[in-house]
Amino acid sequence: MKSLVLSLFGALLALHFASPASAQVSGNGPVHAELLPPPAVTADFHAAATLGGRVANGHGSSVRTPGATGLGPSASLGWNIFHATNCQPYYDGSTTWVYVFPSEGGYWFTNNLFMGTAFLTQCAQGNWAATYVTNTSSGYFTNVYTWNYR
Repeated sequence: MKSLVLSLFGALLALHFASPASAQVSGNGPVHAELLPPPAVTADFHAAATLGGRVANGHGSSVRTPGATGLGPSASLGWNIFHATNCQPYYDGSTTWVYVFPSEGGYWFTNNLFMGTAFLTQCAQGNWAATYVTNTSSGYFTNVYTWNYR
């Protein structure tokens, strides 16, 4: 009787913690959809995000279609604060870029070595970061500020 009760309890716990937002990833066990990485930065994604390499530091509001919605509409002049939770370096053949995909949505990018390093450091911890935007049409920013906490 005791083993039957324990089995039922275990089954109830499994049902309680099962999530419809999980997916199987080649033998690694369940992965929640929100933990899956954003689409890979490809040459097309990069060209659309940076306006063909003309924007060195910027912001995009849509991860799925960087060129379709334009750059920076959700970035405002001045400081824009976000969690630097996911970063992806991208090499375009001559320059290494860093893309940041914050938990708040959208993305930021830079080809500046020091700003990129600041972003990568923050991404490792999921800490707060901020950019100082001076042009809302491209999301161009001139400064990065970081905090040592989430």
